This record gives sequence, C-alpha cells and structure tokens, in this order.
Amino acid sequence: MPAAQLYINRNSIGRDLAIDLTIDQHRQQVVGPQYNAAGNIYVNVPATAPPVDPDTLAAAARQLAAMPHLTSHVLIGHEGDRGHLYALHDRLVAENHGYTVVLTSPPGYGRHALAQALITYARAQGSAVVGADFRRETALPQEGLAGYAAEIAQRCPRSCQFEGHAWVAIMAMLASLLESLGTIPRLTDLTLADDPARDLATLLRHVVRGQVRARHRPLVLVWEYVDQAPPLWSTILRYLAPEVRRDLPVLLVVTATAMRPPAELPAERRTVVLEVARTLTARQEAEVLWLDRLTESEVARHLGPADPRLPRRLHHLADGIPALVESLWQQWQDATPPAVVRCHERWEVARDDDVWVFGDARDQAYALLDACLTPNAPYTRAQVEEMLTLAALEGLTFTAQAVARALALDPDDLMDFWDTSLLVREDRPGLLEAVGFLELPAIGGETRTLNRYRFAVPYLWSIWVRECAEAQRIADQRRVAEAVEGVYDGATALVSPLLATLFEATGQESRAAPYRHRAQTLASVEVLRWQIVLLETLETGGQAEPSDRYRLFALHLDLSRRLREEGRGEEGYLQAERAYTMAHTWNDPVREAEALNLMGLNLHAQGRYGAAEPLYERALALREQALGADHPDTAASLNNLAGCYHAQGRYAAAEPLYQRALAIRERVLGADHPDTATVRENYTCLLQSMQLRDRRRDHPS
Repeated sequence: MPAAQLYINRNSIGRDLAIDLTIDQHRQQVVGPQYNAAGNIYVNVPATAPPVDPDTLAAAARQLAAMPHLTSHVLIGHEGDRGHLYALHDRLVAENHGYTVVLTSPPGYGRHALAQALITYARAQGSAVVGADFRRETALPQEGLAGYAAEIAQRCPRSCQFEGHAWVAIMAMLASLLESLGTIPRLTDLTLADDPARDLATLLRHVVRGQVRARHRPLVLVWEYVDQAPPLWSTILRYLAPEVRRDLPVLLVVTATAMRPPAELPAERRTVVLEVARTLTARQEAEVLWLDRLTESEVARHLGPADPRLPRRLHHLADGIPALVESLWQQWQDATPPAVVRCHERWEVARDDDVWVFGDARDQAYALLDACLTPNAPYTRAQVEEMLTLAALEGLTFTAQAVARALALDPDDLMDFWDTSLLVREDRPGLLEAVGFLELPAIGGETRTLNRYRFAVPYLWSIWVRECAEAQRIADQRRVAEAVEGVYDGATALVSPLLATLFEATGQESRAAPYRHRAQTLASVEVLRWQIVLLETLETGGQAEPSDRYRLFALHLDLSRRLREEGRGEEGYLQAERAYTMAHTWNDPVREAEALNLMGLNLHAQGRYGAAEPLYERALALREQALGADHPDTAASLNNLAGCYHAQGRYAAAEPLYQRALAIRERVLGADHPDTATVRENYTCLLQSMQLRDRRRDHPS
C-alpha cells in the first residue's frame, strides 16, 4: 500500500503549524517533507506500510543466492579435514552424543566439495543423510515426502511461514526416516509446538532413538551456506547444537563464508552465523574448521602422475584457490587443441610453447579480450579493461547497473556492448555470460530490475582482480561500493556482505559496520519475536553467553524498527526501551545511543516531538563523546534532532544541526551518497520553510 500523503498549501503555513517529518526506515533518520509540482508541501504520514515490500525483497534474495558463485565441486586437498569428518562419523556408532562442525572459508576454497565428500562417505557407510543447500530452494528428493510435507505444513503453519520450504523439506525427510524405522511414535503421534527449533529437535530425537534401537548407522545433517539462509536458522543452530552434544548421536555439519579464520575476526566483524559458531565453540558444543588455500603438494596429489611443471604452474596461476585450480585444469583439458594430454597414465604438457600453461596470465586474458573486440567497438580497450576490473571487484557474478554507475555510463548502452561483443557464443570465445535479473522492491511506485552477468570462467575473474595494483584497487573498490550501494538503494540487505567487505577493504569501517547484520532486516515481526523468546529462554536457563545477550539486544532493536515500519510505534518504543535498559546495565554508551535514537524515532513517528527531543539530545551527546564529532552516527543524530526541531517550528535551532550533519556526511560519505542527499534535502526544506514563515510575517493575510 503506498504511503498516505497529507497535502498542505504553501499559503496556509503559519508559524504555529508543525510540519511532520517521516522516517527513513532503513537508515534510521528523519526525512523531510517535499514539494510537489503544484508547489504544495506533501508529507508522508508515518503510520504507513514499509517503504519496500519484504516479500519482494525476500524473493530477490532467493534469486540472488541461486545465481552462480565461486564454488569448488571437486575436492582438492584438505585431506586432514576430510579424514577428521569421516572419523567423527565413525565415532558416532560407539558414543551417545553427537558433533556439530562449522566449515568456514572464503568462497571457492572447498567447503561445498568437502561437504559433498562427507555425504558420499556417509551414504556408502549406510548412514541416512538429510541435507539442505540454502543458496536455493531445498527440493523434496522423494515423491513419498509430499504427504509428510503437507501434514507438517498443516500442523505447523507459523513455522512454515517463518522458514518456508527448506524447513518443511528437512522435517519431511526426518518424518520419512522415522516412518521407515517401523517403530512408535510416528509423525502423527508426535506433539508439535509449531516452533521451528523445538519441533526439529523433537523429531530429530525420535529418529535417533529409533535408529539406535534398530541398530542403524548414525544420522548426518548437512546444511550448506547457512549464512545465506533466513536469519532464523542461526538461532536454530544455537538451540540445536547443545542438544546434539548432550545426547543426540548426530553429525551436524554447517558451512558458512568467512574471509579470515573466525578466531581472528573481532566481534564487530563476525556475521551472526560466525558469532553463533564462536559461542558454541567456547561452550565446547561445536568446532570450527577453517579451509585455507592449497599447497603445491596438494595440487600435485590431486593431479596424480604428471609433469612436475604442471602442479607448480597450476598452483601459481590459481593462487592456491581450489575452485580456480579446478576451473583452470578443466580449461587446459578442454582447450582446442588441448594444453595437456594423458600419456602412459601420466599428464604431460601438449607442447612446451603452449601459452595456456606457460604464458603470462594477464596476456592470456588480454588475448581473449582482443579476440572479442572489433575495430568499431564503442569503447576503447582501456575502457573495457576498466569495466572488467570494476565488475570483478564486485565478484564472479556482478551487476551491470553498478558497473555502469561506477563508470558514469548508460546501463543499456553498456549491456548492448557486452551482449554484442563480450558474451560467449557458439561461434567464438567470450569473457562474460548473462545469468539473469533481479526484481527489486518498488520505491516511489517505480519497479526496478537489475541485470546480472558473470565471468565465463572463474580464472578470468581472478585475473582482473589480481592484476589491479593495490593503490588502484582501493580506489576502485570505493567506486564499486558506492555504485552497488546506489543501485541497490532500499534493498541493500541483498548485498550487505559484499558492501561490508568492500567498505572494510577501503578503510571505511563506519560504513561497513551497518551492513554486517543488515540481512536481519528481512525477518518479519513474528520471526524476530520468536528469536527473542528463544534467546530469553537460554538466559533464564543460565545457558546464555555474552554474545547471546548482545544478539538479544540487536533483535530488540530490529523488532522495534519493524514495528515502527508497520505503524506500531508504541510497541516499537517498548522494544527499543528494553534494549536501552540492557545497554545501560552494560555501561555501553554506543549501544545506549543506538537504543535512545530508536526510542526517539518511534515517538517521532507518532508525532510526539516533545517526548522524542530529549532522547535525540541524549543520543547525540553519547555519540559525540564515544564516537567523535565526525562519525556518521553522530551525523544521523544531528539530522534527527534537527528534524525534531523542524517539525516543531523551531527553525533557528534546526539550521546549525543540519549544517553540521551535512558537512560530516559530505566529508565522510561523499556528496552523492544517499544519506548525504537526505540531509541536503532536509536542509533545503528547512530553508524553504523559513522563507514561507518570513513571507507570512512580512505579508500577513
């Protein structure tokens, strides 16, 4: 439903009229009124629907997760990690408790291949395996599961709404296992609470007990890419792992992305999944495995008998990244003519002058680029190199509109060039492939579509990333971060890990921090409430760790924001107040300020400006003291307090605050950043309000 609007004729504005200012739900800042074409002020009434449709946002998240990513499909190296997982599986037979293992690494380092190797091994040993890949919808692998899924959906409607198809599929697979044991109870006999974590644990417990009685092999659960799952799954992991360790002989393996070993990451740079993994590790309820780059000897063992120059060169060109080793090795075999050949059970170089094996990586890529470009191409080779570098810095898969924005080019012209000159075709090699598009939530009634492309082979992507000089890379990463943030405006939760990584890499920690937990904004009010209840249960039972309490604080704030989006400011205020009480107990001024600011925003949204004002003032004072006068959060508090003054007609008090906020954001974020534009528009609106007041004073009707 579009936001309701109140129209006010300019000529009717007197000095006693309080102009309402609405709230930007995602950036936590006041947004000023605007003028329409007729010259009248229109003000968004705060108690409206959220600015973006969460269902559309969630659908776009699923689309994005299903697109190609850097993934290793063949297990190369990591023999020790593989042997450890196999040993844990075998120990389950003799022990009465289970194990939870979290596999972490950057993309392409072998998590998927290692998880699949475990699945293959477990099935070969006669074990049942229940798996889920959160990059895509988890399908029901057996026709007979549909009935179980229907029953679960009927008995647990809230859980199905919370977690969707993946949770239903996992529950249906477990129900099928329980039925196959031929023991009591069966699914129809169980009491389900319509609670996704507790019901999963209940069903899992009955399956495991039945397997023990029937002397079946142990159960293995493999959940891949949990960091891309809905936020609730982190809480399910936090609840389930202690149950597994206590008395459930199950091997639960979870995979998640980490750019550095999680133990080396400071708390503020850990995602929710990694924070949960750290908590479980500290409680000895899980272990975290970090998969590193390959050594040359691991590459050599993977190739088997081979010319020793091959593993050495392959390791060097792929920089030890398993997915690149896999991709490049396949490319050497598929080349026309092949770059390597099998001779007498040994891999040999087809010819010593072969450019694919011994040539410079940059030269190989540029030779392919030259083959794609025609004399009448609309862009120079240098321009194409620049666009490929910017695309690569976004990732193996990237957004055409972001590249165009970073280069100040028309997106349609850019895509026409890519489609004509750079895409792989049957009759010629190419650099890129089109992989689909994203439908983003509408903003201002306008639908938005983003087009996604990828490098045809991962090796090409790695070349344009690595060949960028360090100083230039930082400058380009800044451009890419700004462009991605701009084209995904209103839907940055979709690319929050990317934005956090880019801003962190360019030294902009204050801009990276908000994106590390932005995915939580996809959660509904009901999901947030459930997570709060579960964490409060841990607290009551004496099982909560400090990280659980910090997460509970964040959940109260997330729920407060979502309630305000739904026009339920009174409830939103109470949630923010609970968060403030926690932060005040910890004597944590940064978190206190965050909660106070949100308390003020909830009151502001109800038109209670007098009550919001002292909360904004206290938040500003705390932020200035704890974060400094030039921090973006300080600028947000300045803007919000100015908006509160503005709404009360206190223009003289609002003006210097807007000026300070605008100066900070222009200096820290840049003149073109959306947050800077918001303050600029607010300040402009204030100046217009002051002019109207003066006109009213000088020419009374």
